[in-house]
Amino acid sequence: MQQEPLLRWWAYEYPFKKRGADWFWALGILTLSLFITAILLKNFLFAVLVLLSGALLLLFSVRKPRIVTFEIFDTGILVEKRLYLFKDLDAFYIDETHPDRLLLQSKRLLMPILALPLENVEPTQVKALLLDRLKEKELQESLAIHLFERLGF
Repeated sequence: MQQEPLLRWWAYEYPFKKRGADWFWALGILTLSLFITAILLKNFLFAVLVLLSGALLLLFSVRKPRIVTFEIFDTGILVEKRLYLFKDLDAFYIDETHPDRLLLQSKRLLMPILALPLENVEPTQVKALLLDRLKEKELQESLAIHLFERLGF
């Protein structure tokens, strides 16, 4: 028998930002410049990497975000089909000044901070449920995440 979630909400996997023609021109010019530089320096592996990176940036910049389901159970937090068990998490944090994101600190080395959007749900409700299962600790996202958000990703 499937257990009922204690709380369920939906949110976009990331905030979508509409980019203008200038952004795409800048991406193309930067990619082409780096590609030509890599070819002139006879660094063909870097040239291929630059082309792949430019193409992937282009694809991800026009991709619309999916709506993702988040559920809190007694044992963990389910994000779509991936379950993050409370025993694998150290702490959580919801910033009072920006309560649109739940930060979870993982015990895993390669994924230390997990950020979940808190759209269509009351952050105090999430906090009340998690206080019984995890310790609350002030957490911050990495500098790279803030840099990518600043650049429009």
